[in-house]
Amino acid sequence: MSLADYEDYAENFGSEEMEEQILRFSRALRKRRNSLDNAEWRMENEEFGNLMNKKEELPGLEQVEDIVYYCIERNKYKQAEDFCILWTELAPYSSDAWQKLGIILNNLNNYNGAIEAFDKSLALNPHDCETMTNKAIAFENRGSFRESLNTINEALRYDPTNEEAMFHKGVILSGSKKYMSAIEIFKYLSENPDYRRDCFIELGICYQNTNHYQKAIEYYDLVIDETPYDYTCWHNKGLAYQMNQQYLKAVDCYDMAIAIKEDFHLGWYSRGNSLALSGRLNDALDSYLEAAKLKPEDMDTLYNIANTYTDLGDYMKAIAYYSHLLNFNPKHFGAFFGRGVCYDALERYEEALLDYNSALVFNQKNSELWYAKGDLLYNMDNNNGAVFCYKKVVELEPDNIECWLDLGSTFMEVDDFNEAENAFDKVVSLSPDWSEGYYHKSKLFIKKQDIKSSAHWLHLAILFDPKKAEEFERDLYDFVDKSVISDLKNELFKIMNSKK
Repeated sequence: MSLADYEDYAENFGSEEMEEQILRFSRALRKRRNSLDNAEWRMENEEFGNLMNKKEELPGLEQVEDIVYYCIERNKYKQAEDFCILWTELAPYSSDAWQKLGIILNNLNNYNGAIEAFDKSLALNPHDCETMTNKAIAFENRGSFRESLNTINEALRYDPTNEEAMFHKGVILSGSKKYMSAIEIFKYLSENPDYRRDCFIELGICYQNTNHYQKAIEYYDLVIDETPYDYTCWHNKGLAYQMNQQYLKAVDCYDMAIAIKEDFHLGWYSRGNSLALSGRLNDALDSYLEAAKLKPEDMDTLYNIANTYTDLGDYMKAIAYYSHLLNFNPKHFGAFFGRGVCYDALERYEEALLDYNSALVFNQKNSELWYAKGDLLYNMDNNNGAVFCYKKVVELEPDNIECWLDLGSTFMEVDDFNEAENAFDKVVSLSPDWSEGYYHKSKLFIKKQDIKSSAHWLHLAILFDPKKAEEFERDLYDFVDKSVISDLKNELFKIMNSKK
């Protein structure tokens, strides 16, 4: 009996009667399982053993099949698994039993077990296209896209006109990011009314992932025209608008999805993302908090709540949410980093340093984290530690001119003039039109008591930013005599006159 055939059967079968049978037989299965797990106990309890041998205690083959189909139809996969295992014991040479067990295990996210079950089914019925298709789906769910594509291609070799296999090949190609090939399949299948709606959804996803957002929206609208209360499609349309930076239109779509299904967690979460991206942080926070009510332990939601409180400057609430998140996941890199930023902003430097170091345990390739730790150590008067961190940043991001500038400035503070000059030279080479590189070289040469060189670099800084002349004079009062300032002005005057 196929799943399609069973739908007709299920309509005529009394649900109450079936539920009563499932409950009764489930008890018998548990007793049987417990007895098999304890052979010694079973041998000592002959009466129980005799009871288990009674034929009426467990369902017969036809009853087992009926129960499995019934459970699959109603997504009761855990119950279906128990009875389907019994089915394979009663009929070990039934390819249908092994196929249904594979479908059940796939829906229970036991992809390896599903693939093994499909292999046993195919050993009994080698050319069954439906089983191959389901095996391909299990490979896809496991993330084994190459094996998935090979399996679905094999299915289509045996049955080239099988549209269900074609559809799943399109899904697999889309999952493998081969969107243009997937689009060809979905466009072809969309001519069939039975597949049109699903193909339009998949076409929307493919176009969305290839940055053709307007095209994606057009296909989502075709679905919405047919099924206007499809909240997931409204959500997908919102994502397309969001990715196209049309945040308020995205919010309108999420609002529609939530109006259709008020407890739609993903709708509230995505709504918060679009509002945050549009700068409406308080409204974003409200959406994230609604999402958290629906899924209190969802880590992405908790993380975004904490980040939003951070962006709003409410560091204590942000710390509370980061800490709450770390209770669920003690290895959450972002929570340690974010909490460290909050402690840093509150000038609780020791706590910030602990969190930055904890974050580094899980990710040493994050340049932003090294930069934050470098700035923190600088504020803690640990210049050598700051230099070490800034060096890490420029190793990871060789074109980070701001960090090269901070590295040079820190070298200059510890009187390592050669390294400071190398860092400032890097700034000039990366951004020759930016005044800061020349400006800092000028300050460096003043510290080296080389007034002519300082005037040369100051002159270049002023060419790109005339305000640097006054800024430089204010800076010099912190560490040089007035006579040096006077000499510098004279030297600068000479250079400016020579350029006329």
